[in-house]
Amino acid sequence: MRRSRIFDPENVVFRNLARLADVIGLSLLWLLFSLPVLTIGPASAALYHAVRRGIVTREDSTYACFWRSFRENLKVGLAATVLALVGAGLLAIGRQVMYTAATAIGQQAVVLYYAYLVLLAVPAGILCWMFPLLSRYRVTLGQLLVRSAYLTVRFLPSTVILVLLLLEAIQSCIAVFPLILFVPVLECLLASLFVERAFLRLSPTQEDGSGDAP
Repeated sequence: MRRSRIFDPENVVFRNLARLADVIGLSLLWLLFSLPVLTIGPASAALYHAVRRGIVTREDSTYACFWRSFRENLKVGLAATVLALVGAGLLAIGRQVMYTAATAIGQQAVVLYYAYLVLLAVPAGILCWMFPLLSRYRVTLGQLLVRSAYLTVRFLPSTVILVLLLLEAIQSCIAVFPLILFVPVLECLLASLFVERAFLRLSPTQEDGSGDAP
């Protein structure tokens, strides 16, 4: 009797091992689907959806959630990723220009340089809201951008935390690459604590992606 309980699939040990396997499996799946670079957006939306529906609420099969979300959001996600990459490139050039000016001119330019770095939190925040929104609502690219910008400003404290979480996740994986097996899912789990609270403020008419931004 005791032996049967030990090997029971519903045993707490087996349930935790299954969750750990899902964490590693989803992280690897996200990494694989992100390798083409242009698919990072839809892969990130799929990861967030799979974490919420497959790991947190256990409403559906984890990997089925990922694949379904990736497939459904591929078109808008690709366009959003291209836009994000172009924007990131332009902002990086702007940062380099500001840094060069700060080095050459002096104190006043240094102040402007650090002000520029602070203002980068806004586009970074839009990026943090964009793909969770895409995973949850049926939206066009224009709606996605407008709503992400709106949420960035309306929930500014949460936006700052989301940006810091994203930066910490990136830095952790660069410093210790094997953390890529866990960090993508853990970052989604932590981010969802703030994202889902904001989503609860959305009106019922927006559940299908229609209507104005929250």
